[in-house]
Amino acid sequence: MKKLLSAYKILIWSSVAAIILITLIFLVLVPGRGSTNKSSDVSSDTALAIPTDASAFFLFKDIETVSNSINSANDLFGSVIFGNSPLNQLIDKLYSISGAETLKDIRDHGCALSYHYSSKDEVSPLFVLKLKSGELAYILGSLKDGNSRTRQYNGISVYKWNNVEYASSGGFLLASPSPLILESSVRHLLSGSSILDNSDLTDLLAKTELRETMLFINHAQCGKLFSAYSNRRYLKYSDFISRVTSWSALEIYSQGNKVILRGGVFNSKGPANYSEVFRASRGVKSDIASVIPYNTFSLLTISVDDIPSYLKRFNEFGDFYKRTDPEIALKAAKWFASLDAKEVGAALIPYGSVFRNTIIIRTGKPFLGFLKRWLSKDKEMLSLPFNESGYMKLLFGEMFHEEENSYILRKGEYIIIGQEEVLTEVFAKKGEKFSFDEYISQTKAYNLLDRSSGAMTLIVNGSEQPDSLVRFFKKDDNLKGLTKSSNLMIGAIQLKPDKLGNPAYEIFFYADSLKELPQPGKAVMESPAGWERDTIVKIPAGPFELINFSTGEKEFLEQLPNYWLRLSDKEMKGIWAVPFQVPLRGYVQQVDYYRNGKLQMLFAGGNRVFMLDRSGRFVSPYPISTDSLILLGPKVYNLKKDGDFAIMLLHTDNTLRLYDKNCKPYPIWSDIKLPETIREFPELKDFGGNKYWILRTSLRTMIYSVNGIPVTDIKEKNRIKPDSPVIPLAGSDVLVQTLQGRNISINLETGDIKRYKQ
Repeated sequence: MKKLLSAYKILIWSSVAAIILITLIFLVLVPGRGSTNKSSDVSSDTALAIPTDASAFFLFKDIETVSNSINSANDLFGSVIFGNSPLNQLIDKLYSISGAETLKDIRDHGCALSYHYSSKDEVSPLFVLKLKSGELAYILGSLKDGNSRTRQYNGISVYKWNNVEYASSGGFLLASPSPLILESSVRHLLSGSSILDNSDLTDLLAKTELRETMLFINHAQCGKLFSAYSNRRYLKYSDFISRVTSWSALEIYSQGNKVILRGGVFNSKGPANYSEVFRASRGVKSDIASVIPYNTFSLLTISVDDIPSYLKRFNEFGDFYKRTDPEIALKAAKWFASLDAKEVGAALIPYGSVFRNTIIIRTGKPFLGFLKRWLSKDKEMLSLPFNESGYMKLLFGEMFHEEENSYILRKGEYIIIGQEEVLTEVFAKKGEKFSFDEYISQTKAYNLLDRSSGAMTLIVNGSEQPDSLVRFFKKDDNLKGLTKSSNLMIGAIQLKPDKLGNPAYEIFFYADSLKELPQPGKAVMESPAGWERDTIVKIPAGPFELINFSTGEKEFLEQLPNYWLRLSDKEMKGIWAVPFQVPLRGYVQQVDYYRNGKLQMLFAGGNRVFMLDRSGRFVSPYPISTDSLILLGPKVYNLKKDGDFAIMLLHTDNTLRLYDKNCKPYPIWSDIKLPETIREFPELKDFGGNKYWILRTSLRTMIYSVNGIPVTDIKEKNRIKPDSPVIPLAGSDVLVQTLQGRNISINLETGDIKRYKQ
């Protein structure tokens, strides 16, 4: 059973650390579950260049996807995975030169990034980019400014560019800061072997729908990841991780300060893989978080609504590793069956400067016959009888081990087991408590977690004990940087069956910097079910309708499959086409930049805004770069009615920013940010002689001054419906409708809110 103490500690570690250092351990995955048909957008061909000893590897749709991850200033995933790797500069260089006509197809080529044990306690990356004939020569010429030398290996030319070696073999560009890993890839390509020779992986690939960013983890090789990243005292825990499954397949969704993953596993060892314990298991609504204190570091819960099925699978797993005496296990099972338990939990609660492990059992009824010999009345504590001590860790693993000299407390439908002082001070005292669930409910992480169907769920809150997140690592600069820049850090991992009953994972990590952390009594904003998953921003693809300023007739600007831009007449017959390298961000606006009656086209791609005249020439001073990637825009507004215009952009960090006609930050502007996803631009409306922004989201309607400042602090009871009309009244008052259907008036100048009566 000692192996399963690893389970508790490593599950804590992997839920946060694996997401923070995603190259490490990821036990789980993201959006698309396994399907029988692969997406045509992503190919696994680049895996042909990955050596067989890879501990983990990423597949990217194209080099733009990789570049966006590296360069997004607020992308948590990119900053953690790539950090300050010397590969960054090479990937950036490759992306920048891919705009050339000679390399126009390279942006559609798939990429891979794999991790390999390169020397003692070191793991090094290998970057793979698919190439066509003729593309390598152009790349070599473009990289000559960074080349310091060349060498030969097995007849292949190897080049060095800014501390990264790269070569071309088998139709792939290979690059790594480690010569050993680069040479290994060359040898594998020449011999025709690769990671795809692993039959477990190929079986998993056949069942997995490949999305834009995928991660595959070889659990048999996880020990090498531990050697590279974890402190030596935690190396022994890699054994449990290797038993969770054979391979994990993960899709990664990253937006600003959150990373979300969902996916599946391939269990080639059947019951010997721990995730098989949760095959076809039924989840129940988890309530234990509502009875533990707000500053709990971690909570692991397991649904036991069908305890016979769970114990059968758990015992099969334990039998492979000669866990314990079957007779003792049977006694423990009979004891637990008498509890009518629905859910069990193990919480690490800070007390006296250390974490105290506390076990919570949620039962189906508050009074239990078997406890009568222990408890004479509610909230009385007596020593835990010796003959039942150890049963919980036997049934659920050593994550459910009791502290020495544990006591038991009955509190309504909950049985709580832990040290006497913890039960006395934390659980037995009367009065209102600020719970773990209430704490998380005041954050945007709350709605990222499914509390209704998880068979096993682990939540880790590093916000109150940030130092606890870094102690696992011997190289924790990225993690330390995160704890310095963020005061809210919450991660979760959840095991539950997919639609076919197969074990599947969901995880997320959320980090933010708040003015103040959650407090007792703070109202929690109600949100419609599923709003947190309603994060898709639709990017219109065009063609974009324009007006010929000379004739007044319709014209269209469209983006071709190779990203070129083509102007067409009203019959959609092409007039001209110009090279372009990135997807448009859903808008093409016409502006009179020179105020001479001639209109230019304004549009965006990547982190830049471009301007094109009707003859197909780019207009100076554009293109102009912004500080972060653009998700949607530009949207043009006439703020002053003087012929000039302002530009609004929605960036990938869910922020609306306003710029002047030269794409400089607009004076006296406050960026607009909201917890929910912003999916469209606000309306600019006149009320009482002043301009205001009306922004609608899936949750509400917000009203801002022309400078981007909310006109008032609208409390929960007065939150405006997303589809509420904004009707002008006398002066600066407007009439709106709340979520509860009440009519209220808001004075846009003073912020006063009143009940409106006709």
